[in-house]
Amino acid sequence: MRKLSIAVALLALPLAFNACDDDDDPVTPPAPKASLNVTHTVPNLAPVDVLIDDSRMDEDLAYTTSTGYFQVNAGSHNVKINAANTTNIIVERPLSFPADSKSSIFIVGTNTSVETLEIVDDLSAPAVGQAKVRFLHLSPTAPAIDFTTDAGTPVFTDYTFKEYSPFTPMDAGTYNFEVHPAGTSTVVYTMPNVVLAEGKIYTIYSKGLVNGSGDQAFGTELIVNN
Repeated sequence: MRKLSIAVALLALPLAFNACDDDDDPVTPPAPKASLNVTHTVPNLAPVDVLIDDSRMDEDLAYTTSTGYFQVNAGSHNVKINAANTTNIIVERPLSFPADSKSSIFIVGTNTSVETLEIVDDLSAPAVGQAKVRFLHLSPTAPAIDFTTDAGTPVFTDYTFKEYSPFTPMDAGTYNFEVHPAGTSTVVYTMPNVVLAEGKIYTIYSKGLVNGSGDQAFGTELIVNN
């Protein structure tokens, strides 16, 4: 009986060693991530699909709408903007996104000349009592513009198409903003009752066409980034 017990114990040894070997297998850490937010700002372009490495991340993205931040693996990717629900490529770019970053991709231009504008977003928290605001000039037919308060206080001045500011601290509160041709007091657009909440981060961009009408008229849009 003792010999049988010893034999069973010896047979069990390889199983024990195999179990130890399994425990020692290295665990693959998750791939580092990056976050992207894509915004359609081309005034006369139909809805689009957003593809990362040929995988659709968003469908039927319409003018002035954003995807919201979505995650991809950090590193290099092929980014395509296709006509919605088709394989027709409007613009294609090789882009790289740093680990743990947040980036915005703006689809810009006109329907005959579409580009992308990529920005890494610094979403560090505003100071107590403040918000942060970034401004982009994305109206393809507008001249240089100034963005001010209705009291005439300059906020962002002399911005040309595709030019953008960093996220800039502003006191939290409610503002009436105005857009002027750069260096003038002529008001071409008003943006009333904009609430900048404490701790929040915003993007404001100009949109549309000079002398455009309906949804293609010149104006502004606001994105909440956090």
